[in-house]
Amino acid sequence: MEGIRLLLEARRSLGKTTPKIEIHVTLLNSNYDVVDQMVDIAEEAGVDSLSFQYVSETPKKSVENTKFQGECIASDRYVTEADKSCLPNLEQTRVLKEKLDLIRKKGSRIYIRSGMIPLIADRDLAQGIFPVERCYITRNTIIISP
Repeated sequence: MEGIRLLLEARRSLGKTTPKIEIHVTLLNSNYDVVDQMVDIAEEAGVDSLSFQYVSETPKKSVENTKFQGECIASDRYVTEADKSCLPNLEQTRVLKEKLDLIRKKGSRIYIRSGMIPLIADRDLAQGIFPVERCYITRNTIIISP
């Protein structure tokens, strides 16, 4: 939060509106019930936008089956053991989508993105089944993680 405050202060002192500052939240089973609080935090911080992304996990078998010339070439970075999954269960997914719907209906002074999450079936989200497209975020974005 201090980093955000300093960036906003520098931006104001220069009379600029850039860089745009966004808080990005990965939605998982440990935070599904507090996503609505993130709007208040983002608004209070004074950022330009808030984005929600659903947690991504890759089955170990998918990684093992991704081979080129007989060698496994996939990263196991997002492989999670079944008993340690971060995916919200079916009920948590329903609560999450209800909260995202309330956020959308309430409106905000900042831009809020939730992508396709509201459009994907609860059962698919709970199983981690959703369309994955190419990621171009690093082309024009600097990501500062905690």
